Amino acid sequence: MISKNKRTVFILIFLICFLHKLSAQKFNIMTTYSQTDLIFSPGLEVNYFCNDSLGIQFGFSSLLFNYKPNQLVNHIDSPDDYNSLFYNSNLGLCGVLYNYRNFKIGWTLGWKVYYAPDFVPLHFYEEGGYYIYFDESGKDVLSHKLDQGIDMGVLLYLNNFIVGVKYDNARNQVRYLVGWSI
Repeated sequence: MISKNKRTVFILIFLICFLHKLSAQKFNIMTTYSQTDLIFSPGLEVNYFCNDSLGIQFGFSSLLFNYKPNQLVNHIDSPDDYNSLFYNSNLGLCGVLYNYRNFKIGWTLGWKVYYAPDFVPLHFYEEGGYYIYFDESGKDVLSHKLDQGIDMGVLLYLNNFIVGVKYDNARNQVRYLVGWSI
C-alpha cells in the first residue's frame, strides 16, 4: 500500500511540474500578408519559445491570384487553377534580442520554400503604364519550380501584441505580421 501511494505522489508531482513548465512557455500566433501585382498572399505563422530567449517558428501562406489577362504572356485557361492553399512555408528559429518590461525586440531566421507560380516582368507597356508578366515556374501545378532561400525578420512585442516585418531572398518578398502572444 505504501508503494502505491509513493507512486501516486510521484506521478502527481511530475504532472504538476510538467504542467507548470508547459504553461511557462510562450506561444505566438500571427497573421502574415504579402502582395505583388498579380498575387495576394495571406498566411499564418507560429512561434514557440522553449525558454525566455530562443524558440522555433513555422509558417505558411496561401495564394490568391489577381487575374489580369492583359498583363500575362503564358496564362492558363482558368485563373482558379493558380489559387492555392499552399504558396510558401518557412521553418526556423526565433529569439528575443532586447527585453525591457512589457517591450521586446525579437528576431526570426529560417528556411523559406515556395512551390507556386513566379511571375517575372518581361516588358513595361508604356501606354498602359503596367508590366507584362511571364510565369517562369510553368503552367500547371506539377511543373512549378521549387524556390528556396533564407527567411529573416524583426518582431516588436508590446505586452501581448506583436507586429513585425520579414524578408526572404528566395523571391525577394516582404511580408508584414500582426499577432498575439499567448
